[in-house]
Amino acid sequence: VNSMKWLPLLSVGVYIFSFVAGLSNIPWALTGEMFPSNVKMMATSLITASSAFIAFASVKLFPNLIGLIGKDFMFLCCSFFSCLSVVFTALVVDETSGLSFAQIQELLNGRKRKEVLLQPKK
Repeated sequence: VNSMKWLPLLSVGVYIFSFVAGLSNIPWALTGEMFPSNVKMMATSLITASSAFIAFASVKLFPNLIGLIGKDFMFLCCSFFSCLSVVFTALVVDETSGLSFAQIQELLNGRKRKEVLLQPKK
């Protein structure tokens, strides 16, 4: 166990890197591109509020979870889910750099049509 003292520090580093590279930027970078103009204000407000609530819940639950499952395992779980979120972001979020708002909306609408076409008929 003494040879694994570096693991919590590495886990914190991986967690911070994964969070910054993954989920932390999505609410702020994509809300302006993701929604059509008629719902953009409401959608951005809901995303911002839910992001703040999740951050608040994480801060409040973190000490309890450390007491329940231990510091090392807690950091390992945080690192795992952060890495998973980076993979999710890389696979699901479309690259929009260099595209106009109209092109982004066209891209998102095309994806929605494909998803509807792939669903089984009832």
